Amino acid sequence: MLDVIEWRRLEALVEALYRQVGFETRAQSHGADGGVDVWLHARQAPEKPLGVVQCKHHRKPVGVDKVPELRGVMAAHGVGRGQFFSTAGFTPDAEAFARTNGINTLDGAGLLKLIQRRTAQQQAELLAVATEDEYWRPTCASCGVKMIERTPREGGRAFWGCGNYPRCRSTLPMRAERPRRADAERMPAATDIGSG
Repeated sequence: MLDVIEWRRLEALVEALYRQVGFETRAQSHGADGGVDVWLHARQAPEKPLGVVQCKHHRKPVGVDKVPELRGVMAAHGVGRGQFFSTAGFTPDAEAFARTNGINTLDGAGLLKLIQRRTAQQQAELLAVATEDEYWRPTCASCGVKMIERTPREGGRAFWGCGNYPRCRSTLPMRAERPRRADAERMPAATDIGSG
């Protein structure tokens, strides 16, 4: 399931999960996020953040170089709780740094276990968030619009290009195994969301 959705849908899924457990959340949809994808606030006192969340939709484990940025944000805002999600997990050095700096790490399997603990209705709601719109098509991190499949004029490999081209020139490589529209027809039922 997590391999099929794009990075923005992963962030939206994590944000929705935190809302279900009682947090008020604030997220940034695109652009530089300053090391935080979701801010967690108490519903009774929404002005001060209680925690910060970073999400990475990667194919390789997150290295130790990515974790200090989240710790820096925690220190700057006086936040004691940090959560770092990575679909591909973390290197041992990243895990060690996180552990000694108040950051909880969770890989894709761990996220799916959290989802499995929700009620069937809550799981269905989370699946709806994860599979909203063209969930398989990447969102441009710079401007927030969906990217378009493009082919170079001179031939070569297809790639994702920003839908706001030429104003935004962001691109992403397109992997051969990257999900496309056909995968939308094979999505799991809500009760299968935690089955991986």
